[in-house]
Amino acid sequence: MMSVILMIVGLVAGLLSGSVGFGGGMILLPVITYFYGVEVAVPVSAVAQLLSNLSRLERNQLEGSGMVSASCVAIHGVGRLRFRQGS
Repeated sequence: MMSVILMIVGLVAGLLSGSVGFGGGMILLPVITYFYGVEVAVPVSAVAQLLSNLSRLERNQLEGSGMVSASCVAIHGVGRLRFRQGS
């Protein structure tokens, strides 16, 4: 049952994110947290958002791609370290 719910929510999040351009993470994070806990949800969400932003860079949908790319990777690394220290 959990797999079915996750697939349906993933489909809805993908449709929303694809049509509006944002919002997929806001829908998925609470659902993943409910089923797996914060310890799993936050790193999974962080990696998914990082890859999503990097794919936008590849398709030239963001301006200043070099600076944005470097800041995304740096901020992701700092967030990961802070999350590990807190738990």
